[in-house]
Amino acid sequence: MNGSRRRFTVLQRLLHWLMAVCILAMLFIGVGMVSTLMPKYVTLVAIHKPLGIAILLLALIRYKDTDSRFLLLMGCIPQRYFYDALLLWLIPATTLELLVTTVASWGAWAFIPPTKTIHQVALLSVIFNYLPMLAVVLSRPWRKGRWR
Repeated sequence: MNGSRRRFTVLQRLLHWLMAVCILAMLFIGVGMVSTLMPKYVTLVAIHKPLGIAILLLALIRYKDTDSRFLLLMGCIPQRYFYDALLLWLIPATTLELLVTTVASWGAWAFIPPTKTIHQVALLSVIFNYLPMLAVVLSRPWRKGRWR
């Protein structure tokens, strides 16, 4: 190893370890939610949701890509029907990304129940629109050889 070893700042190390602790806490809370009955379940959900939002915001601080920030902004908008996610189609930049996200979005139409509630539509939108877009955004550095 040469003498030019990269050192992280105190803030970067603090952010890293804070995220590590939060992710481990989420893991254990999630396991507890699955195995707990009703009274403790509500308390665990009350901890799980804000902790997830905190992890998302910490990850956003670290990941400075404009498409990831746009995806977060779109995730904050209430979903009433599938057309609310149309702006997500600004994210794919290559033909492959567009093809993958288009095919993934077709899955929502296979699972639409005859009587739709707003919760079912929001869940289908997250699974078949937002998660594929998140995969596209997070896979870009890996596909370009910048993943470290």
